[in-house]
Amino acid sequence: MFFASCASGIRLTPRGCTTTADWSDQINAKDENYFRYERSILMPIGHIVSQEVRLKSFLREDGINCDKLSALKVTIKNRWWDVLFSFVPFVSSKTLLVEGIHSRI
Repeated sequence: MFFASCASGIRLTPRGCTTTADWSDQINAKDENYFRYERSILMPIGHIVSQEVRLKSFLREDGINCDKLSALKVTIKNRWWDVLFSFVPFVSSKTLLVEGIHSRI
């Protein structure tokens, strides 16, 4: 019997990230304070438990503070390497894309 980890999930939580940013489906990439981060999230037991990603930790890695956000867009995608992981039993991967506008003040 062949098992593939096709059912998996990422749970993005704003816990600990105090912001008044607007959650948007469109972000102006020409804004001088625009940022875009893309990361693959490996989920070793993704078919059983969804992977929790804290927005605060994700942004802090790149020097963005939650209180400086003014707009935010989050997309979860399957890239070609994510699809390859779906053939490995008990392992899956998703790509998390976070775009937004922050103030430098």
